[in-house]
This record gives sequence, structure tokens and C-alpha cells, in this order.
Amino acid sequence: MVYNVFSYRRPNFVSRLPSSNASQCESEYALQGLSESGSGLSNGNISGIPDALSFDRIIEGSTCPPMTCRDFMSYLIYVEHCAENLQFYLWYKDYVQRFEKLPEREKELSPEHKPKFAVEDHEEPLPAHTNATVTREVQRFVNNVFATHGSKTSGLKAPSPAWAPGGDSENTSPLFSPPNSMGHNSYCAITPFAYSGTVSLNDVNHKQVASETFEGVDVKWQPFSIQPFRDEISRIIAIYLAEGAPRELNLSSRDRQAVIKALARTTHPSALKHVKDHIEDLLRFQSHPNFIRWSICNGNKPRVAFAVGLGTFCILGGILSSLIVTLGSVGRGWRAFGAIGWLLGSATLFAAMKGMCVVLHGRHRRHVRPWELWNDDAEMKGSKDSFETSSSTNSYEDEPWVEQYEKRSLISRIFDKEVWIEEPALRQVQDTIAVQSIICAAFFTGVLTAIFMVVPAGNFY
Repeated sequence: MVYNVFSYRRPNFVSRLPSSNASQCESEYALQGLSESGSGLSNGNISGIPDALSFDRIIEGSTCPPMTCRDFMSYLIYVEHCAENLQFYLWYKDYVQRFEKLPEREKELSPEHKPKFAVEDHEEPLPAHTNATVTREVQRFVNNVFATHGSKTSGLKAPSPAWAPGGDSENTSPLFSPPNSMGHNSYCAITPFAYSGTVSLNDVNHKQVASETFEGVDVKWQPFSIQPFRDEISRIIAIYLAEGAPRELNLSSRDRQAVIKALARTTHPSALKHVKDHIEDLLRFQSHPNFIRWSICNGNKPRVAFAVGLGTFCILGGILSSLIVTLGSVGRGWRAFGAIGWLLGSATLFAAMKGMCVVLHGRHRRHVRPWELWNDDAEMKGSKDSFETSSSTNSYEDEPWVEQYEKRSLISRIFDKEVWIEEPALRQVQDTIAVQSIICAAFFTGVLTAIFMVVPAGNFY
């Protein structure tokens, strides 16, 4: 099954969206440009994305490799370099669910946030802490993240999750995704405080960093410590919201100050809603379309470059053979012999321009990503193979696979390891692009054939 081959267009690459403090008119104009950038299937305001590959279905874990939430996270880590957006978004979704399960008496300690208090310079008379002493700057926290385990500060322990793998349906986290692209059968939870290597985000005093952050936005009081999830909010501030944080979100100065002031008054999820909406827009209207576009490519860069070269060679070979026949005195029918090279070459070339290799597509397979190549090697387990082992700053330059992949020869990369594409919707999109390539190749071949057929014979030999 394929989609409409005459109207389908894969999602356009989205370089950027308006900033978090852009006007509503600017945002609507940008989203309108996304929806009008092509025709065919549409997912919300993004054209070219089937409903089966929508952002919500990927986040909910309703897709198969290589389109799972895990694959989306890997794309954000290794390709787009903004995994903190998805990590924060998934944490917020889980946080909202856990907050709603609190008893009413605990909810009353954290009233719903009113946006006007966060934006306006409004001072609420709240009691101050007697020991609110600032002893170090936020930058020292970042330096400690990269320090060794020589001496640990009195950090806070990560909270116990409200769910656990293998439990009943009521306690099962919505943040689990299907197995990863390499066919692992284990489910991995998403946590914003996970780490790997020698340094943990829990080895620092998040409470101290949060206190310094409050001081930095002129909050003269310390928040109520009896509010639910206050310790967890302190960690979120230290990891995602403080300036220079390990996973600092891309927020404007105005929005950063607004959310910090809001969190000083309450731990209600509404205090983070504006940040969540901005991050969701980035994920939904920028990262997600780019992820779909990137996933359509079934070959790595060396393989696609090889396909481009092979297609060009076939086209030039067909033209050369037809020229030789045309300049001679043989019958006109022999001139169409070059159509074989034109058809095969142009189909290969058109598909490669979309990032696809026709040989891989014929078997519905794709190249394994570089960071997936050594997933089965026990010595390479330092790489990010689950959400539970992401490093503090989402960096990957020190992962073992990076050095190993650089040592691989060009031939090894062209004929790299392959894996079956399990997601049916992605296979249908690739089938559509393959049919489009064949149609374009047939038209191109017909034009060239007609030109060579009408040219008079040279009779040079």
C-alpha cells in the first residue's frame, strides 16, 4: 500500500521556530508555513506525516522501530543535540499525573499558579527562611558535574517512581516505549535524573543551586519546604532551568525569570505550563518533522553517496551507448538500448536524493545507526542504550562507539549492518517515494529515448 504518489511530499526540514517570547502572530505565521510547505498527508499542522507516525503516537509508545520514543530520543541526542527538550517534556507529563494523585490536603499547599504573578513585578508577602545563605554560584555546580567522585556533597536522592516495570496496568508508566531498534525486549523508563559514567546528577546539592537561582531573579524568600515535590522541583531547577545547567532549556531571559518566580511560590504543574508549552511546540513542530524526514532515509551518508554515484554512472553509461549507436549506421531500434541505464540510473538517483537506497528498500531494510552497531558488545555498554543511562549533559563524544566508528573503512560503512524496518507506516512512506522515483525515472527515460530516436544517423562507421 502506498499513499498518493502525485501529491505526497515528505516533511520539509524545519531549521527553527519562533522563540518562546515571539508574538502569537509570528508563531501562527510560522506554523502556517509548515502546513503549506507541501501537499499530501497531514499530521496536525505538519504535512507529509501520516497519522500513524504522529507526535502523540510516538510519545505514547504506539509505534515500532525505528520510530519509537527511544529512537526519537536517540535522534535528539546524536543528531539534533536537544534531548533535554524531550527529557523535560516526558518528566512533566509524569509529574502532572503524580501531582493529580496527591491527597487534596497536600494539593492545597501548592495552589494553582496565576500567570500574571509570574510576569508582573508583584511581591507576595511570604515568610522567609532564616538560613537562606548563598555560599556558591551556579557555575560551581556545573563544574562539580564534571568532577570525579573524590568527595560527594550532600545531594538529594532521586524520588521513588510512582510506577515500576512489570507492575499492573494502573502502576505502569506511560513513559515506557517499545523495544529499541535493535530488538531488545526490555522496557526502559524515562527519568530526568539518570546518569552513566562516573558522575551523577545526584552528587551535587540541588537545593543549594535552586536557592542561588531564586536569589538570581531577586526572589527574597525561600519557598515552603512542606510543599509536595519541593525537593524534586529543586532538582528540575538545577538541571533544566538554572543558567549554565547541565541540561539547560533554551528559554528567553524573561521566561526563565518568570518560571523561577512561579516555582518560588508553588510546585503546582501550572507553574511550569508555559515552559512545557514552548518545549512541546519545539518538539511537535520542529524536532518531530525533522525526525520523520531523517527516518525516511534508510541508508547512511556513504551509502547514499554511493547510490548517487551509481545512478549517475548508469545514466552517463546509457547516454554514451546511445551516442555510439546513433553515430553509426545501425538501425534506430538499437538506440533505445541506453534506456536500460537511464531507467535504472535515474530511479536510483531520484531515490538517493530523498536519502533512500533502492537496494535496501527492496528488502525493507535500513542501515543500523552508528550508535547501535555495538549494542550487543559487552565492552561497548558505555553508550546510551536506554533512557536510564543518559549522561549528565547529553554529550556523547566520550562514548566508546565514536572512536570505533571513526576507525571503520569507507567500504565497511557503505555495506554496513542492516536491520528490518518494523514500522508499517514508515514502509508505506518509503514505498510511496520509491514509486515516485520510478515514475520520474520512466518520464526521464521516455524523453531521452524520444530525443535519440528522432536524431538522424551519423553514418560515420
